[in-house]
Amino acid sequence: MNTQKLDPEQAKNYSKQALLEYIGTLEQKLEKISEERDDAELLLDTITELTTGLENQIHARNREMATYIQQVELVTQAAEAVEQGVFEPSCLAEVESRDDALGTLARVFKSMVSTLKFRETQLADAKEQLEVVLNSVPGTVSWISADGFYIGVNEHFAKTLNLSPQDFVGKRLDFLKNSPEFPILIREFITSSESFISKEFSITIEGEEYYYLMVAQKYNSGEALVVIGIDITERRKAQENLELERNSFARFVPSEYLQFLGRKEIVNIKLGDHVSRRISIMFSDIRGFTAITETMTPQEAFNFVNSYLGCVSPIIRTYNGFVMKYIGDSIMAAFPENATDAVNASIAHIDRVNEYNRGRIRAGYAPIKIGIGVHIGFIMVGIVGEDKRLQGDALSDSVNLAARLESLTKVYGGTILISDSVLKGLNHPENYHIRFLDRAIVKGRTEPIDLYEILDCEDEITIGLKLKTQKDFAKGINFYQKGKWDQAKISFLKVLSINSEDLTALLYLDRIESIRAIVDPQKWDGVWHFTRK
Repeated sequence: MNTQKLDPEQAKNYSKQALLEYIGTLEQKLEKISEERDDAELLLDTITELTTGLENQIHARNREMATYIQQVELVTQAAEAVEQGVFEPSCLAEVESRDDALGTLARVFKSMVSTLKFRETQLADAKEQLEVVLNSVPGTVSWISADGFYIGVNEHFAKTLNLSPQDFVGKRLDFLKNSPEFPILIREFITSSESFISKEFSITIEGEEYYYLMVAQKYNSGEALVVIGIDITERRKAQENLELERNSFARFVPSEYLQFLGRKEIVNIKLGDHVSRRISIMFSDIRGFTAITETMTPQEAFNFVNSYLGCVSPIIRTYNGFVMKYIGDSIMAAFPENATDAVNASIAHIDRVNEYNRGRIRAGYAPIKIGIGVHIGFIMVGIVGEDKRLQGDALSDSVNLAARLESLTKVYGGTILISDSVLKGLNHPENYHIRFLDRAIVKGRTEPIDLYEILDCEDEITIGLKLKTQKDFAKGINFYQKGKWDQAKISFLKVLSINSEDLTALLYLDRIESIRAIVDPQKWDGVWHFTRK
């Protein structure tokens, strides 16, 4: 009998046995269903248990994930705190206790922040020390970019211009208008291949000029440079004042004079300094000076003398000489090198006087005449005087002889007289027109000297006449020195017939007349003795 649902009406037709079988079948089925239900309940309990564990795991995982996310957020916040400068190491205490990658990150981060803070502290200390040093530097310091903009300056630089350091940051070099030189120097340096320069420049501050020594050094592969400016205004002014003093002193004691004495500066000279050498001495003097100035006021007389000296003195330096001293309108000059310098200077001296006279004539003044004497010999040049008053001078009989030769130009009517020692000292005497004048003993000496006249300073007509009469003039002197008065007189008269203004020839005629009656020609040595200076 199947176990499908039994209709009551049908059950009436089943036998008892059939119904029992049917009931047995149902019981078996019910038992099976019960077992299946038990299994289902057991499965459900198992599923429920598993589901609960999984839920617990998911909840635990969610809590762990939330904690992880929260702690990642703590690390992120810590990074932001570092940027804002408010980081506290304790904020990562929970995170750094982790034994995973996040914990390692937190510990490394904290260590890096600690190192960074230490370095920042060191940097701040170093910066503070640098600022102290830079602000104590007695000069300006500036940092400039390669494109010509200020990166920064020290406080001293800013205060110098009544500005703050911040006023310079980002400004172009030429934003300051008080030093046009500075931007030009910096730009030239930037574009050059040099890595270091040192230059001087000036800057105007409140109408006053200051001088700076600029020292610049490139750095950062030439992308920037540091410039230090040292105020050298006081030193510059001191140098200028020293130079003014040196130039002022040099007008009293020429630098050539100091060099001659072996001294570099005038402060090095002392009383008694001297040098003895064979040098040439030149004396020049204005003829008739007293007559020229007697109608002048004192101021006019000084103006005249200074005008003349200012005109002729540079000639002496041109020919390697120097003025030893002025004696009123007279000049005593030394030529250490050779006699040629002295003679050339003497000729140029007369040429300058001729030029000076043309100006005097144009101004309505009478021309002046001068005489020059040149001698060479051993002369002691040095410093004389006393501790409170020093003066350069030359001490020697040779100096006196040069002065005597100048005085004799008035006697012989010449312009430049030289001694025989000067003639022997000339490099090329053949280049000059020279006339022998006399053999004489000047006052104050016992030995005779031969006197010569330099003709090259005369005008062309005078030179021509004296050269034309040179042969007769020389014969006249030869006869005169031998005591042959009549032959000498004839020769000098021939000279005067051609050149009536030859004062030396006239001088000899007067001498012959004055000595022929009192001097025995046999005892005559041909030497004239001067009894007056």
